[in-house]
Amino acid sequence: MQKSQVENEEKLKDLITKGCHKSFESLFHQYKDFLFHYAFRVLRSKEVADDMVQKTFIKLWQGKSHISTINSLKGYLFTIVRNLILDHLKKVSREQILKDDLKLRIQISHMKPEADLIYSDLEAIAHRAIESLPTQRKLIFKLNRENGFSYHEIASQLDISENTVKVSIYKSLNHIRHYLSTHTDLSFGIILWIEVFFLFGK
Repeated sequence: MQKSQVENEEKLKDLITKGCHKSFESLFHQYKDFLFHYAFRVLRSKEVADDMVQKTFIKLWQGKSHISTINSLKGYLFTIVRNLILDHLKKVSREQILKDDLKLRIQISHMKPEADLIYSDLEAIAHRAIESLPTQRKLIFKLNRENGFSYHEIASQLDISENTVKVSIYKSLNHIRHYLSTHTDLSFGIILWIEVFFLFGK
């Protein structure tokens, strides 16, 4: 910046600090297009970009008592508009998340009767799958998944090794998954696997 420009800017800052509206208006016309073009490139909305520019100068005027400490008015204005844009984008993002969440909740509430029916059918099939397990394997599975016994507790109670318990649980899960895949409609595919992992774990 040339010496004359520096002097003019210092004078402008001094006048604005003292509340000179004419100097403030001069500053506005000097930088409004620069700020608008930047805001528009980011936001792709003339209305919002214009709003960001207006808020930038309002913020500058509200803090005019500190203008004398600013090295570059252009740089300071750019920082203000950039921060305003970031805040705006964060707000829009939060609002979109809330809208999406509300939309999902509405969809789920509408689907609930059907989902409950599907869940009941899957639960009934899963119980049949468990009942079809060999006697000892079924006992181990129920002690673990229904009664909440640990592998160690089951091993101690049945006088078998923990490894035997682990293998039994693994085989039981494979059997149940296979049973579900052969006793449900293909249209239930995605729901099927969600329910299996939810009810029985990996």
